Amino acid sequence: MSARDELNTLFDRSIQVALHLVEKHGSHMPFAVGLTTDGEIQNIAADDSDLPGAEALHEWLVDYVKKAISIGHFRAIAIARNIELTSKEGVTSDAVEVTLDHLNDDAVVCYLPYRLDAGGISVGQVSAAEAETTLFP
Repeated sequence: MSARDELNTLFDRSIQVALHLVEKHGSHMPFAVGLTTDGEIQNIAADDSDLPGAEALHEWLVDYVKKAISIGHFRAIAIARNIELTSKEGVTSDAVEVTLDHLNDDAVVCYLPYRLDAGGISVGQVSAAEAETTLFP
């Protein structure tokens, strides 16, 4: 499996989990999905009783992942969080943001806007951009 295929697998899994949580709870706290150097998929979540707020949880996840990467535990990672996304036209919507990085590929950030109403969840088009920062050195 190529690095891009591994990132696609982590992206798909992250989106599935995030949308499930949004449908069940209205949003989701940040979480990560990693691919270990042994090829195992590992879910990572911070204890939200110790860290107040989504931003603190996201920062904890980034720090945790970087430490795990530094000791060779992961070869690919996806960090997902709920954000408010503003389109080029100035329209805001809720979205799942997934930052993807791989030991052997470039980091990318993907956005999936969604709307939750009484009929369930509906999603928009995925967009992607080069990540401003990387998780792998």
